[in-house]
Amino acid sequence: LINKITMTGTTQPVTSGEQAREGITGLNLLPSAGDYIYNTSVVSKTFSAGLPEEEIQDINNNTGTGLSDAIVSLNNMQREFPNLSTLSVIVSWYGDDVDDTMNIEPRQDQSTGATYSHVWNVGSYTRTTAQYATTGSDGLGNVGGTPGDLGLIEFVTEAKARGLNVMLYPFLQTDTVVKTWRGMIPFDGTQASLDTWFDKYTLFIRHYSQLFAGTGLVDKFMIGSELVSLTRLRIAGEYEGVNKLVELAGDVRTDFGSDAVKISYGANWDEYHSHDGNYNMDVLWTDSNIDEVGIDNYFP
Repeated sequence: LINKITMTGTTQPVTSGEQAREGITGLNLLPSAGDYIYNTSVVSKTFSAGLPEEEIQDINNNTGTGLSDAIVSLNNMQREFPNLSTLSVIVSWYGDDVDDTMNIEPRQDQSTGATYSHVWNVGSYTRTTAQYATTGSDGLGNVGGTPGDLGLIEFVTEAKARGLNVMLYPFLQTDTVVKTWRGMIPFDGTQASLDTWFDKYTLFIRHYSQLFAGTGLVDKFMIGSELVSLTRLRIAGEYEGVNKLVELAGDVRTDFGSDAVKISYGANWDEYHSHDGNYNMDVLWTDSNIDEVGIDNYFP
C-alpha cells in the first residue's frame, strides 16, 4: 500500500517492508482513552466489597513482561521503527451532548467499586468529582476514561528521555449514544452561544498547555482538530469560529511563554483550504502564533 516515502527531501521507491519501517519518522499514539494507559509503572486495583477477601489485579501489566503497557508500547515502536523521532500523544475529553450546549469534561473509566494503587486526577477533577463514562446496553463503557495527569506526565517524560519529540494532542470526543463527530457539532449561529461553548473548550485545551508550561517536555502542541462546523461558522458575515481559534493560539503561546513550542491546528482534509470560495482559514494559518499548517490527511 505504501509505494513511496519521502525522506530528507528525496522521494525513494520502497521495495520492502523494512524500508517502509525505516522511512517512518512520526506516529500517532492511540486510543487516547483509559485512566492509566500512559502510566509507566504498573497500576493495580483492589476489590473488597462483597468478596470474602480482597482481590488485587494489575490493570496495565503487559502479560509476561512485568512492565506497563505504556513501556512495552514504546519499546515495540522504537524496535519496529528505528528512525522514529516524533510521537503524537493524544488525550481525550468528552462532550456530554451532541450540540453546542455540551459540557466538555474528562471522564473516568466506568465504576468497578475498586480502589487503585495510583492517584488519578485531571486538574481539579478527581475520583469524587469526575463523571464516569456512560455504559451501553452491553454494560460496557461507551468510551474510556481520560488519562490521568500524573500518568501522562510520566509517559511524556519517558518519551523525551528516549530522544523522541512529543506533540501533545488534546482530542475532543463525545460520550453520547450518537457518537457525533466533533466536525459536525451544530452551532445555533449566535455569538453568545459560540462564546459559551468556546469558553468550555478553552478550559480543556489550556489545562494541558498550562500543565506542561515550563517543563520543556513538549515540542509541539495542537489547539484542536477537525472542528469543521466551528471554522465554517459565520456570524454577521465573519468567520467567528476561526477568530476564536486565533485567540486560543495566542493564549496557548502565552502559557508556554516562548516560541520553543510549535503550535498548530489539525484541519480536516476538506477544511484547511477554503469555504464557499472564502479563504476562511488564512487568518489562522498566517497568525504569528501558528507555526505550521496542520492537515488531518484522510483523502478519499
